[in-house]
Amino acid sequence: HMVGRPAIMDIKHSEDKSHIYKVEFEVIPDFELKDYKSLVVEEPVHRVTDEEVEKSLTDLTYKMADRSAIEKIEDFDVQVVVDSFAVKDGTKEIDMEKAIDKSIPIELKNVDFKDIFLNAKVGSQLLYEYNDGKSYEYFVVKEIYKVTPATINEEFIKKVSNNKFDNIEDYKQEISFMLQKQWDDRSREELKIQVYDKLIDMHSDFNIPDALLTVAKDQLIENFKKQKIDLNNKHIQDYISSQSEKLTRIEIILNKITEKESIKVEEFDIENFIDKYYSQYFGSEVDKSPLVQHIRKDEQALASILKEKIVDFIGDQRGYPQAFLLPEYIDEKELEGKDFDLSDRDSLFNDAARLIVQNQIGSTSLLQRRMKLGYNRAGRLMDQLEAAGIVGPNQGSKARDVLIKTEMELQQHLDILG
Repeated sequence: HMVGRPAIMDIKHSEDKSHIYKVEFEVIPDFELKDYKSLVVEEPVHRVTDEEVEKSLTDLTYKMADRSAIEKIEDFDVQVVVDSFAVKDGTKEIDMEKAIDKSIPIELKNVDFKDIFLNAKVGSQLLYEYNDGKSYEYFVVKEIYKVTPATINEEFIKKVSNNKFDNIEDYKQEISFMLQKQWDDRSREELKIQVYDKLIDMHSDFNIPDALLTVAKDQLIENFKKQKIDLNNKHIQDYISSQSEKLTRIEIILNKITEKESIKVEEFDIENFIDKYYSQYFGSEVDKSPLVQHIRKDEQALASILKEKIVDFIGDQRGYPQAFLLPEYIDEKELEGKDFDLSDRDSLFNDAARLIVQNQIGSTSLLQRRMKLGYNRAGRLMDQLEAAGIVGPNQGSKARDVLIKTEMELQQHLDILG
């Protein structure tokens, strides 16, 4: 594939008015893909805890709190509004001519320098010493508000959920799903970075066409200009140079993998993309077809979807840092007494079990990605798999252990369950 603009060279004119010349152009480099299916990467896994849900709910009560003006700070359930000033050179005296910032709202319970505000009043001038012991700043208190957190009741739940919920347990579950989504998105981004870095390390032996490098550099420069970043800074220039090469190299590698594996964007990929990035803007009853049609024509969105599919493809087939161990014998009696109701088993239970055993990853996010499930259902499936003795218990930030090592062993296990 030719890239960039061809250059005409060595033009020669003959007597019969014909012309002889050379055309030079760059092409996408031809290279051999290494064994990318055996990449050893570690998927970051986090399971949201009850403590995280409670903290999020408490933060909401402060966000919805009543605020009443007071004159003196006697505890830290207070919001203060301050102006900040520099100190006079060589002293610790306030310089009222050098304002640093104006009308800064500070929630005292959230800052580590809250102690300097205790017993302060409106008009107080408070000296803050930075950790280096050499820098100082003055806060002048303008306003003080007593913060009374909102009471958690039915009215509060309705208000913060826009009438979607009216009881605390259902709303806590919603918070848990939202937090889990944030963690899963973060984990996915970390997994993508690992896959990209390892692919680049494996395929560092081909030359990148200058035309593609120039395009990548121009895009980075344009982004930095919009952010008003100093392009004359040497660190910025070095970053642009290294990052443009990295972005271009991974683009070439991913394109080659796409061709080899015949990976393409399907209709359900677009729908999942919409659910992930646009669902907050409309309800489930809204017709999504206009947005689907729009995304089909959006090359940037399609490229983003395709890259996610490639990361999924590689991530779901990756190698493992430890040797494969022979399966251990599991006594049928060990299943007795487990909290597992066969009549209430999810219709996708067997499919989920096979997916987990095939990949040897006890990850809820794997179920979500490969089976296109929501957080709630994927979490229930994982709990059922644990109760059935297929995966181990939750291990916090690590993936669950997969207790069954082969598909043959799994089939015997499923036959036992009935």
